[in-house]
Amino acid sequence: MPAHLLVTSERMYCLQVVQGRKGRRSSKQVWVRAMEPRELVDVAKITSRRSFPELITFKFSDPATAGEEEPTIVAADRYIIPDAGTATKAIKYLIIEAENRKGRVDQPTTSDRTETDT
Repeated sequence: MPAHLLVTSERMYCLQVVQGRKGRRSSKQVWVRAMEPRELVDVAKITSRRSFPELITFKFSDPATAGEEEPTIVAADRYIIPDAGTATKAIKYLIIEAENRKGRVDQPTTSDRTETDT
């Protein structure tokens, strides 16, 4: 089913193309149905296959298990994206920016630093 992937600074939306209503004149308008948005900070893994690199899989984790080494995968969305390398690079950059805003990136705290005696 044809769809458009809309990525904002916080969320990722899938807009599925649907048929227009009967009785309306055919125009150049595209009718879409918005699927439930996914938070960018919940993306646990982005994968592709060597045999079909345009098929990109986004795996989403449970927000409660985000800090763990092996987060629980609760959903996976697959998209066929032309020029997938450039698109995934841009999406990864947006994910990093979203994590920085949410404070999810591991940053050294004052207790992690070594103190020296004076």
